Amino acid sequence: MNNIYFAGQIIPTDLLNRNFDTLKKYCDNAANVFYNALLRGFTENGCTVTAVASVSNAEDGAECGNCGFDCELKYFGGGKKKYFSQFFYTYGKMKRWKKSLNGDGIMLFNCLRITQCITGLIFCTLHRVKKYAVVTDVPGYRVINRNDMSLADKFVDRLGIFLLSKYDGYVLLSEEMADIINMKNKPYTVVEGVCANDTDETEYKKDECFTVMYAGSLMRKYNIDSLINAVIALEDKNVVLKLFGDGEMTDEITEISKKHNCIKYYGTVSNSRVLEEEKKSWLLINPRSTKEEYTKYSFPSKNIEYMRSGTPVLYTKLRSMPEEYYEYINLIDDESADGIKSAIEQIADGDYSIYEKKANAARKFVLENKSSAVQAKKILKMITEEI
Repeated sequence: MNNIYFAGQIIPTDLLNRNFDTLKKYCDNAANVFYNALLRGFTENGCTVTAVASVSNAEDGAECGNCGFDCELKYFGGGKKKYFSQFFYTYGKMKRWKKSLNGDGIMLFNCLRITQCITGLIFCTLHRVKKYAVVTDVPGYRVINRNDMSLADKFVDRLGIFLLSKYDGYVLLSEEMADIINMKNKPYTVVEGVCANDTDETEYKKDECFTVMYAGSLMRKYNIDSLINAVIALEDKNVVLKLFGDGEMTDEITEISKKHNCIKYYGTVSNSRVLEEEKKSWLLINPRSTKEEYTKYSFPSKNIEYMRSGTPVLYTKLRSMPEEYYEYINLIDDESADGIKSAIEQIADGDYSIYEKKANAARKFVLENKSSAVQAKKILKMITEEI
């Protein structure tokens, strides 16, 4: 199965890095990194990949650069009319793709892109094309404040759950996802993340002070408040926390950073900048609370990205994390501010070379076992066996 059509928003990495300030509002960075790496993995396995990306009007039709796959950039405008534009344009694009095939093809969907999913499911049904969903988050189980959701948002969530039952197979981020998706014994494979193999190999000098870094959504449900309090308690030990991203705590963190020199907030930056800062830092942390139900149904993409950097990592024991990861990471046993403080302090005051050795092993592990080519091959194996 060498022809793949991807339906879901994606912006090629090269283009995004060149125009980050313009394009960042159109992009979920974590998802974008995941899909860029995954689609490149298919090309590394000999597949021809076609994708459509939504971008700003100024970039409509721009050169996408060396992304490794055929990615047409299209702007659909704003307002309610954009959904009709997306439907008819995407359907026409799919028809042209199907007509151009020399042999069979399959369609791969980002299940959270509802308009494109509806279009694709109708097309695949009418034209007898196999269809597979990539489930990075299960609608209804995402980390959002459900009290703030509009009726339209709740309807879209319910529609997303209904549509999930209509695919021929699934790519899941955790084994537990299979328990809540109505798959009707259809085939699936678990790909908890993808290690991008096109990152900067430059070596960077470590920061002068012991820096702990977090990049991602700044939300209380992610235990960011406990992380901040933990580092403030270590302020006299020259430990500094670097925060990248945005979220509900952005304003609060901005104010905290004015009062405490140990808290540095940099806002949302390009993935290339994040990767550079990961190598400069002494410790990369993900303090996500394991008590939340959603942690069974997601796997943070930053966990693999952190391990790729070669910098020591510190994680909580997420229920979605496979056992094979544990020998390469450092764990937070107590997720309170005091517990996180103790875990950071143990590494900062310990023999750092021991943690560096583990970090180098972690890097080797994800490069060899979670690379774009390896993870895409797992998906292709599932599809081939099902067909």
